[in-house]
Amino acid sequence: FGQQAMSVKVQAKVNASVDYDALEEELFWQVHELQLPSLTAESEAWTAVKPAYDAQLEARRLVAEEKERVEVLKQELAQLEEQNEATRASRRTTADGQRRDPKHVLKGLRKQKEASSKELSRLRALAAAAGLEVETASGMPDMVQHIAVSAEATVAAAED
Repeated sequence: FGQQAMSVKVQAKVNASVDYDALEEELFWQVHELQLPSLTAESEAWTAVKPAYDAQLEARRLVAEEKERVEVLKQELAQLEEQNEATRASRRTTADGQRRDPKHVLKGLRKQKEASSKELSRLRALAAAAGLEVETASGMPDMVQHIAVSAEATVAAAED
């Protein structure tokens, strides 16, 4: 019996169960205590950097708004330049049509003077035929001559 007892191997068996909830909580707090110094440093750093970060965000927002306004102003400028060019083209066309040669203007004035003289002569003849006395303004022919000389001087100055 003794020999058989000696040949029996005894293995110890622990009769304990693991409380996983308690183990999880214990490990959580160990990790928390290890991370606490770095979290505190990070929080302090963020507190120090936050105003500069907010200022950068505000600056970026303002820059974006200004870029939008610049784009809008560029579009308006392009439209105004197109309108300006169209107006210039229109004015060039109108000015070319209205631009007159000074000689042509003088010729027109001379024709107008001749027509006025003929009309005046016709009216004087009608008045004389009707027996009416016609009063003439003194210096009237001189004034007409003066206007013609002035017009010729203006044309000559324009040609120079």
